Amino acid sequence: MPGVVCARRGRRRAGMAAVSRPERSGSERRNRPAHLLERDRERRVEDAAARSGGSSPVVFGDRIYLTCYSGCAVPGAPGGDLNALQRHLLCFNRADGRLLWPRDVPAAQPEEPRVREHGYASSTPAVDTERVYVFFGRAGVLAFTQEGQLQWRAEVGSGTHGSGSAASPVLYGDLVVVNAAVESESLVALERVTGREVGRAGGLKERGTRPSSCR
Repeated sequence: MPGVVCARRGRRRAGMAAVSRPERSGSERRNRPAHLLERDRERRVEDAAARSGGSSPVVFGDRIYLTCYSGCAVPGAPGGDLNALQRHLLCFNRADGRLLWPRDVPAAQPEEPRVREHGYASSTPAVDTERVYVFFGRAGVLAFTQEGQLQWRAEVGSGTHGSGSAASPVLYGDLVVVNAAVESESLVALERVTGREVGRAGGLKERGTRPSSCR
């Protein structure tokens, strides 16, 4: 699939979610001047090095959703500025890999200066027929429409940890359930439609815990 590169996560290798510009059609490439083709190639290489992540892609209908981050501590990209850190939700066309839309979410500072092993975007999106839900740590839980419009945003805590925040949102009934052990040592339930908090259980001190699917 053009434009998306995924690699296995592990103790010594951060998962990659590199994103390039959409590929031009064959006829467009044939009619394009050589110096512009070279510029396109250089831009794709720059883009691929500029974003990273450890989440899993989610396939829903004819779309693929993926999270990643940029601006700081991107493997293979020198430098970076913590104040420039952003997380991204990306939507691709499943048939040809075209990037349909990106949504950028600046980090809520202060953030950890570096997250061990997996970087700043390890939470996998959750999707239903109306919305895409993402959990970006201190920046909160966000719900977007299938066309990328922000519907709501809910903060669940302000804590950080050197191992980062990697829990993924879980959909259950009319709720979005989030393991916010890092941010507030709690399990938080939000309404899917409005993002309103309807329940919170404290005392969740195990930062390595993961949410489980429920029936």
